[in-house]
Amino acid sequence: LSLLENWKGEVKNFFQPNTLKILTAYGDDLARLRVPRAAIQQNLLAQGLNRFLKPNWCGDADVVLTTYETLRDLQFSFARENWSLMICDEAQKIKTPGAEMTKAAKKQKVQFRIACTGTPVENSLTDLWSLFDFVQPGMLGALNEFSRNFKRPIEAKTDEEKSKIEQLRALIEPQILRRMKKDVAKELKSKI
Repeated sequence: LSLLENWKGEVKNFFQPNTLKILTAYGDDLARLRVPRAAIQQNLLAQGLNRFLKPNWCGDADVVLTTYETLRDLQFSFARENWSLMICDEAQKIKTPGAEMTKAAKKQKVQFRIACTGTPVENSLTDLWSLFDFVQPGMLGALNEFSRNFKRPIEAKTDEEKSKIEQLRALIEPQILRRMKKDVAKELKSKI
């Protein structure tokens, strides 16, 4: 939720007032965009589908800000839109391939995708694959192919490991902008 406020602040910092119309699809703003439960068809309710947004819910908004949970809960309404750009901040929320939030993010019709995270790999290389599968679907192959070609050899720590790590780095390096704390936040003390 704090990210929504951060993004609103960034728009104010970098754009002239009234340049971009922002819609926040969260909280009270979201409530007025929802289809009332009584208006949802019974066959949809019977399937457990009970959360939808009204037609033309985006209106004339240039930017839509929402949370991962809202995207997950209203994925059908969001997926009906044609998005130019989708930025997933704190993208570690979509690092688990089978998670509903990950599936909802990947279902969106988007021309260009950006994933921002400080932790592209927390648990295993599958985290990295999932983020890249969002940003560049198919670039690292299907998950089973990625596991066979990179994950297993790297995690096995064999002599083949070094060549596979370098091969993977070469594939993903053009897609990554990595900023180090020492370069962008020089006022912070070094870790000890």
